[in-house]
Amino acid sequence: MSLIKQVHEIQLEDEDDIRKSRFERIYVCLGASKKGFIAGCRPYIEVDACHLRGPYKGQLLQSVAIDGNNNTFLVAFAVVEGVTKSSRKWFLKILQEDLRIGNDKWFTVMSDKQKGLIPAVAEVLPYVENILCIRHFYNFKDNFRGIHLKEILFCTVKTTYVQRFQYHMEDIKKTDEDAFTWLADKPPCFWSKSHFTTYNNYDELDNNICESFNSLILDARGKTILPLLEDIRCILMKIMQIRREEIRAYEGPICPNIQKRLEKRKLDACNCIAIWAGEQKYQINYFNGQQFVVDLEDSTNSCRKWELTGIPCCYAIATIYDQHENPKKYVAHWFRKETYMASYEPLIYFINGSEIWPKSVLDASLPPKVKKQPGRPKKLRRREANELQNPYKLKRKHTTTTYAVCGQLGHYKRSCKGQPVEGNAIKVRNNNSSSQVEIPPMGTEQNMARRSKAKVAAAGGSGCNAPNF
Repeated sequence: MSLIKQVHEIQLEDEDDIRKSRFERIYVCLGASKKGFIAGCRPYIEVDACHLRGPYKGQLLQSVAIDGNNNTFLVAFAVVEGVTKSSRKWFLKILQEDLRIGNDKWFTVMSDKQKGLIPAVAEVLPYVENILCIRHFYNFKDNFRGIHLKEILFCTVKTTYVQRFQYHMEDIKKTDEDAFTWLADKPPCFWSKSHFTTYNNYDELDNNICESFNSLILDARGKTILPLLEDIRCILMKIMQIRREEIRAYEGPICPNIQKRLEKRKLDACNCIAIWAGEQKYQINYFNGQQFVVDLEDSTNSCRKWELTGIPCCYAIATIYDQHENPKKYVAHWFRKETYMASYEPLIYFINGSEIWPKSVLDASLPPKVKKQPGRPKKLRRREANELQNPYKLKRKHTTTTYAVCGQLGHYKRSCKGQPVEGNAIKVRNNNSSSQVEIPPMGTEQNMARRSKAKVAAAGGSGCNAPNF
């Protein structure tokens, strides 16, 4: 059977001298998710939260991992009362027990800058590697603006070795000393690849996998608590079965997304010249003048791209081809087909409807307290200023319009008092004939009188038969 672990924290209240329990929190970790993570996922999780939009407000905390094909793998989730340090610590403590997370550096947790999350990770998991999502870290732009500064910052974040990191930091210092001081106060092990550990073989810099999961359950987030949890369970059950069947039909030793990434690096290996130094050590000269050292025996490269991703980089592939070997042999075990299958081998079993459940002898808990928020409930997430509210609709902000009648910028029908350009009068069809009557634009009293007469004529009469414009 699939294990469903539920932990309730109940708050007792006095209501009419009767002590009743009120729902506060629930934590769910499906047995299939727990076993699949331990069997085949890398020691890396992302922790995030999203707001519930149903009748009972609160937050849905989730812990998301990455499978061998770089897909989303939900490990655990919880419904909590709000964004507090207490709720985050409670979630992380139970998660630590379930995933057997020890206090060592081999495990990595990515988090954003939500309230209480970073201190909670520091207290509950003080020794694990904690990195920040670069999109949330980039509040840098609020104080230090400029495209050039942004480009240098992202180069600093993406570089994989320390010497290049220091070079980019000096570039930032020359551009803006205040920005350099702001960044120097932030430990680079939180936000730069050059200081990341290499245990988890994952080098992404954002928590987009959590955002993609949040969008997947967008409809479920508008429901009450039990239907929400049931929808998430059904979504996971479908996803695990689909991926299980796909990998069984797939032919190849490594996962398909990893194979595509490896093929791109093979093409880039054509720009490398491998110079054999002896044994399995090589010097690599790249076409742009860069020079690195590769050791095939230890699976290391001085640029650290191979160690960070677990996939041979273009420099390593050039040396592998010089040894007349296949690069697939050097891909980390996390990305192999058998490891991926181990993640999805456990089943999430079906559950009968609530009408078939055994009746509980306990009193029903009171629902969570609802604090009515002012204004209309929001359905869409808050977007940044540089994001389009609707990708298919261009905003009218910062744009100017031209009124076709007067031909002037910034004018429109209701407030235009300018003279019409010849031939640009508004035309209205007469109801009683196919002829058209020209209506001049609003403006002077003479034009207003002419406009009223034209409307009456267009309506096909005068007085009571004319529509009220």
